[in-house]
Amino acid sequence: MFAHVKHARINFISATRDLTIKLVEQIQLKWSANLHLKVLTLYNEIKEFIQEIKPASNKNRSIEATEPKQSIHWAVKVDGDFQFLISMSKKHEAVIVASELAFGRTQTYAGVETKLLKIAIDDADIFTFTRFEVSRQNDDQDVADERRRAEDLTLPVNRVW
Repeated sequence: MFAHVKHARINFISATRDLTIKLVEQIQLKWSANLHLKVLTLYNEIKEFIQEIKPASNKNRSIEATEPKQSIHWAVKVDGDFQFLISMSKKHEAVIVASELAFGRTQTYAGVETKLLKIAIDDADIFTFTRFEVSRQNDDQDVADERRRAEDLTLPVNRVW
């Protein structure tokens, strides 16, 4: 794996559990299938090792007895270009480039957005999106009203939740 970051600013406020990471200039990250398998193997081995060395009292502890952890609200912003190169084989690679990328999860927002998103495979631009955003919608009054008006309507395709 190859990664290059020129300037990063990390800010964590423990009282509110807010984590903000700001990356400035161009970010490059290269990923390969070989690296993926090695990282996955390492993760599984560490997880198994930690389970083995935990005291017996922690292993037998009930899930109900543990207090729920307060989640960390986090946000990452990349000012500039973020390049993600994926090596699929010696002959084939994919490149994803995002300009002005922002993603994260807070109390009110969970998603990713970018001003420009390009996806290229083997040096051929496949997709180009200007202004791309995907986010989780917690509440939508129009959808709620429509569902109340059609309570008896049941189709296999309208089972959202």
